[in-house]
Amino acid sequence: VEDTESHYNLGIAYKEMGLLDEAVAEFDQAVHNPARRLGCLMLKGICLIEKGSFDEAEDAFKSGLAHPGLNEGERISLLYELGLLYERWNKHLEALDSFQSVADTDLFFRDVGEKVAVLRKKLGMDVGELEGESRPKGDKNRVSYV
Repeated sequence: VEDTESHYNLGIAYKEMGLLDEAVAEFDQAVHNPARRLGCLMLKGICLIEKGSFDEAEDAFKSGLAHPGLNEGERISLLYELGLLYERWNKHLEALDSFQSVADTDLFFRDVGEKVAVLRKKLGMDVGELEGESRPKGDKNRVSYV
């Protein structure tokens, strides 16, 4: 576990230095630590987006979403990152789907409400008719940390 923790920390350092290939390699090593698995997959996905490796980033996020022990906070963080990937990849419908899943759970998560509205407008949908809209759920002041 200490070894995987070192790989995780080294991955973060490489990411901050812009050494994305090295960061991805370290996150691949650290992913074997159950406590760091989801963080590694999320950070690996973010690095892959920065590299322009969108298919691989999608695989990383979807691998995290398929994890059986996922809690709600982890799920919406991964869905949000997946939405950012699709947005950057110009897959607007997929981005809307990911962001809408986040908004259905917590409308105040980061800027997800704004992202849903912008994408619905871009796709020619009525912004006022959010699916399943009732009273917004969530805590406006909540911040997500990886």
